[in-house]
Amino acid sequence: MEPDVLPVFYFNDLLLSNIGDTIGLNLFEPRYQLMCNRMASDPRFLFMPNYEDYRCAPGDVGFVVRLTGLWQQAHGSSYGVQGYAEQLVAVSCAWEEPDTHHLHYAQYWKLDETKAPLYHKEIQALAHGMLQCGWTSVPEQYPKGHIRHFCNGQSEVLCGCNWPDRGWVLAFLADDDERHLKCGWTAGLPELVLPRFSGDAFLEKAVQCFPALQHGTPLQEVLEQLRSGVSEDVDAMRSLRDLQQTELGGPIVRRRLADPLLPKVLWAQLLSEARLSRVRGMPARMPTVRLEVDFVGLRPLRSDGNGGYVAAKTVEPSIVVLLSNDSNVDIRALPQDIELSAESARACLSKLQWQLNRLRLAIVHRARSKGQRPLAMLEDDVAQQMCDFVACHPVRPVTAREARA
Repeated sequence: MEPDVLPVFYFNDLLLSNIGDTIGLNLFEPRYQLMCNRMASDPRFLFMPNYEDYRCAPGDVGFVVRLTGLWQQAHGSSYGVQGYAEQLVAVSCAWEEPDTHHLHYAQYWKLDETKAPLYHKEIQALAHGMLQCGWTSVPEQYPKGHIRHFCNGQSEVLCGCNWPDRGWVLAFLADDDERHLKCGWTAGLPELVLPRFSGDAFLEKAVQCFPALQHGTPLQEVLEQLRSGVSEDVDAMRSLRDLQQTELGGPIVRRRLADPLLPKVLWAQLLSEARLSRVRGMPARMPTVRLEVDFVGLRPLRSDGNGGYVAAKTVEPSIVVLLSNDSNVDIRALPQDIELSAESARACLSKLQWQLNRLRLAIVHRARSKGQRPLAMLEDDVAQQMCDFVACHPVRPVTAREARA
């Protein structure tokens, strides 16, 4: 389970405004009834003010609500909910879980509630000042009038204004870009009649600061490199398939899911070390999530009238990636919408090279152990370099838990 992922409840009013505020709801929509059933294991949800489309995007701000009461109403068609605002948070990544009557989930960043939000006029002045100081306005994946997104090199700034009277500044800064952000605020001050913050006070009292967000390696690029590695080494792939049959205790399923080079079981193995970096452009660091490749658009079959089947038509196959941790994350996305962490992308490619070449490495070791020329005559360090060239054992990326330890 991802601890900072929760289901989202949208409402077009500020039922909650501050930490500690209480809330009472009567939830009757099918998606929210499902949410109530799931809150038996984690009694929390995200309260997200929304006045546009009942969707959230990176930078939107709401509250984590902790339940103090949850019960099914006597008529059985709704749930009563009571709780309180436990934490102020901002959305980092959001999605709609399939087959849940449009129940949304979101991953979030924890905000410092002591930092002051800005009035909308102040955010407008900041936006104008940042553009004057060299920041670039970034169009959002999901166009929303209340989201402002700016970048300057590796630094990004999000201004979440999904509340009707205020907004929050989230800054993901690299190097000395605190100075550039302060410059943007200072440049916008002439637009304000009574500025509340000077440049230095603005950073200290109104900006939610985080480390710079890292862009990863596109999954589409990783998949293409994996396919290329297999297609260029057919003999090794054939041996790998034979080895797979032995390891699985029987033949691999012969139905090649739209890709004759990589059966589904091998996709699962090669992507076992993959770790998310972004989904649809949204930051999504979820170490418990695993990737599974599925294929759609296979040639459908129809009866030939004689007990057999023939292809009805040819359909261009496409790949859908299933992102799940069998708990609170379930996303469907296309490869071009996914980025992997750079370290895990390298691990996937390294794993393929190891799988393809480890049989050749075994032959080298066997030849040296039996004293067969010319391999047996090589110096140990030279032999080791040759073995590393043939097949270097893949290094598993460090997990989040190992990094904290």
